[in-house]
Amino acid sequence: LHVGTTVERLEHLQAESPWELHLRRDGSASCVRAGFLIDATGEGGILPRHLGLRDRTDLIHTNSEAVFSHFRDLPSWHDFLSRSGAKLDDYPFRCDDAAQHHLLDRGWIWMLRFQKNLASVGIAFMPDGTAGSGTNAHGRDPRLCSANPDEAWRAWLDRYPSVAELLAPAQVAATPGRMIRAGRLQRRWEKAIGEDWALLPHTYGFIDPLHSTGIAFSLCGVERLANVLGQHWRQPSCSAALRRYDHAVEREFEMIDRLVHGCYLTLGNF
Repeated sequence: LHVGTTVERLEHLQAESPWELHLRRDGSASCVRAGFLIDATGEGGILPRHLGLRDRTDLIHTNSEAVFSHFRDLPSWHDFLSRSGAKLDDYPFRCDDAAQHHLLDRGWIWMLRFQKNLASVGIAFMPDGTAGSGTNAHGRDPRLCSANPDEAWRAWLDRYPSVAELLAPAQVAATPGRMIRAGRLQRRWEKAIGEDWALLPHTYGFIDPLHSTGIAFSLCGVERLANVLGQHWRQPSCSAALRRYDHAVEREFEMIDRLVHGCYLTLGNF
């Protein structure tokens, strides 16, 4: 589907091409039929919501939230390190050309630089204060988990003066034009497949941006579903192949959850 397309209605018919999607884009309506539907809508979850699948977020161990926005004029981390006397000879490229994850004692910061002087910057953390609690010498500040995004952001910067110094020249970009406070980041549906449908991993669920597992997880899902449909479509073996896909997605999702949850519990202990 094209960007900007809205799915106004989704129907499951008793027909050779059972899926019927009623779409609207730029004021024009259209209808698409398909024999098999793959949901790549991510958090939108159009298909699982239509099917009434159970939300199984309760099975996820990781429990993290975030405060973030898009910024302009984000200073160079590479230059900041250089001024601080850090040794950069072993770096294969400038730090600012990569996705940056900066570990804190109770959370971590992401810095993702885009084109046109734009960057996504955010802090992810466990709201119950368990992350890094064994080495946390600063005590708990209730502002860190404030529902007010500006208050929470300022509290994190107050806690880490060097981070505040780095971000001081940066300005919130016109879009979204404000700080955003996200509640629990995790989500999960009860299953990833049906007789004539499947969810890509990012639609099935999400753990946390730590370690950037989302892209690789989604690419594995695309490859697996392409093989299922290419080799088993309309064959008696298709159901078994889809079940194997469902099992693989579930096991890998749980593995990522264990990894990320363990990392949060040991933040502050290198």
